[in-house]
Amino acid sequence: MDGYIGEIRAVGFTFSTPQWMICSGQILEISQYQLLYAVIGNTYGGNSKNGSFALPNLQGYAVTGVGTPSSKVVQVAQGQVTGELSVTLNLNQMPVHKHLLYPGQAESGGNNFTNYSGTPTTGSMLYRLIADVTETSTTGSACLDYTPYTDQALKPLAAQSISSTGATAPAAHENCQPYQVLNFMICIEGEFPTPD
Repeated sequence: MDGYIGEIRAVGFTFSTPQWMICSGQILEISQYQLLYAVIGNTYGGNSKNGSFALPNLQGYAVTGVGTPSSKVVQVAQGQVTGELSVTLNLNQMPVHKHLLYPGQAESGGNNFTNYSGTPTTGSMLYRLIADVTETSTTGSACLDYTPYTDQALKPLAAQSISSTGATAPAAHENCQPYQVLNFMICIEGEFPTPD
């Protein structure tokens, strides 16, 4: 499999070949791979003062092109690692939204309310705002009798609250595009690339 030194290819097999290495960020000695170092230098890591350099680490990362693809995207440089495999949203990343307060269904006696997720009906807290609720007895069973206020005054209600939801420490969610996993290999022995 001939190639240019420093060339990277995606392959469908899981092993290295004599002229290629899998791109997993491994640290190499400059003295052993002088031509490869001459091509990629310390772009992907390592320390030339200590006589080392690194191969790109493409384990779990997508490849993107160098430059600025549009005016809305920050320029990316050769060897830069960016993006997140998983993200935990914060308030600034959520769109403006509202939480509904369901008014609750009146129970027997008209004084207690239980939460429910339906549409407010006669006998609910909203009705209670403009109605005087009294309990009457018909054939031995309790029922509610609603008499609307004639002066339109609001009847005091006990304080109601919206229950909190979600996790105390939210888990991060996956932040990856759909993908098919392949191995990326870099050529370590081959033709030396020249600009012309």
